[in-house]
Amino acid sequence: MIVELLYSTTTDFLHIYTYAHMRNFLFLDTETTGLNTGKDRIVQLSTRLVCPTESQDHNQLIRPDNFVIPATATKIHGITNQVATVEGISIAQALDDLSLHIQQAYIIVGHHHQL
Repeated sequence: MIVELLYSTTTDFLHIYTYAHMRNFLFLDTETTGLNTGKDRIVQLSTRLVCPTESQDHNQLIRPDNFVIPATATKIHGITNQVATVEGISIAQALDDLSLHIQQAYIIVGHHHQL
């Protein structure tokens, strides 16, 4: 089940809901090089897994292998090519980690995400 919610206004509700119903929520957010899904790339992948007794945050910069983060994108999200190159991980590793988080979630919550 995928739901779009405002994250900042739902955290307390979700802790109560997950405890009462023993369901895990996964919040998912990305930053990209642009809006064209055919050519633009993910430069940051962030998740929060909300479980009945705890929350787990994961924030991963993606190393820009074979692409450059344009200045126009950096102006929006603040992620530079230099920082992502030094601190980022491969997209393959980030997607492997995301897969593990998705397997733990009953409901995935995103903003402007498509299947």
